[in-house]
Amino acid sequence: MNRHNWIQAYAPDTQKLKELVIKAKGPDRTMAQFAIDTGISAPTLSRIANANIKNPLSFDILDKIYTHRCPEADFPFSMLQMANGMVDPEVVERGKGYAE
Repeated sequence: MNRHNWIQAYAPDTQKLKELVIKAKGPDRTMAQFAIDTGISAPTLSRIANANIKNPLSFDILDKIYTHRCPEADFPFSMLQMANGMVDPEVVERGKGYAE
């Protein structure tokens, strides 16, 4: 499965993204430190962590969150993508067969 090919299909689940960002930050870092570590602006991370986003996150932001997550944050990249409203195109293709 190529995580770069996922497509935006739904609105983001802001509560799930919030949970994942807080989990990725971990208990030993402040949100400001997580912003520095990820290279994502502190205001952007704050909006995500407060479930105050209106648009889906870019792949780049998802990748930075995932890449810089704390070791205890045990979740797959696909969980971030799904929370962001993205789906694997293979799943969409399989689903078309059920609709026909």
